[in-house]
Amino acid sequence: MIVDVPITVQNQPTYLCPKLLAGSRSTSTNNFLYVLDTSDINCIATKWQDLFGEGKLFPFRKEDSLAFERKDNMVWNKQWDENYTYKQYYKGIPVENSRVMLNFKNDKIIRLVGTYFPNLDIDTTGMISKEEAARVVLKQRNIPDSLYNKVLPSMLRLSNIGVLPSYNKIFYAFRFYVGSDKGTWIVNAVTGQFHSYVLPDWNNTY
Repeated sequence: MIVDVPITVQNQPTYLCPKLLAGSRSTSTNNFLYVLDTSDINCIATKWQDLFGEGKLFPFRKEDSLAFERKDNMVWNKQWDENYTYKQYYKGIPVENSRVMLNFKNDKIIRLVGTYFPNLDIDTTGMISKEEAARVVLKQRNIPDSLYNKVLPSMLRLSNIGVLPSYNKIFYAFRFYVGSDKGTWIVNAVTGQFHSYVLPDWNNTY
C-alpha cells in the first residue's frame, strides 16, 4: 500500500513537473482540484500519464489504470478549450465514484479535478464469476433451482461489477426492475457472500 501525502502548492517537491499554481487533494474524500503552471514550455502536461506515476502529482501502481470515458468540446468556461474525462480501474475493475477530468488550453493541461483513490488494496484471490454471484442472489431470493437457467440470462445483462472504495471491497450488483423484489442485490465478489439489498431508488443505487 502506498503511504501517500497529497501534494499541495506549499509542499510540492522541487522535481515536480509541471509545477502547481493552486489546488489540493483531500485525504478523507480523495477529491482533488489542481491548477498547473504552464509557463515553462519544457515542463507541461499533455496527457494523463504526465501527471500519474513515480515522481509525479499522483502515485500510480501496476494495479491502477485510467480509462477514457469522453471528450467534451462544449465547455462552459472560456478558460479552457476542451475536457477529457477518465475513470479509475483497479486490477481491471471500475472504481465507483472515481473521475479524473482534464481541462485543456492550447493542447496543454491547465487544470484537473475529480476523485482518485490511490490506496486501494484488495486481495482478489478466489474471486467468483458473475454467474456464480448471480446464483448467490437467486438463492437469497428463494428462486427454485429449476428456474435458474431461465432467469440467469436477464440477470447477467442487468448487472455490473465495481470496487466500492468506502468498503475497500469488490461487489457484483444485480438489478431487478419488476416483481415484488425489484431493487439491487449486491454480492461480495471475493468472498461470494450475499452483502445487501437496496430498495429501488434508481437515482441512488449502486
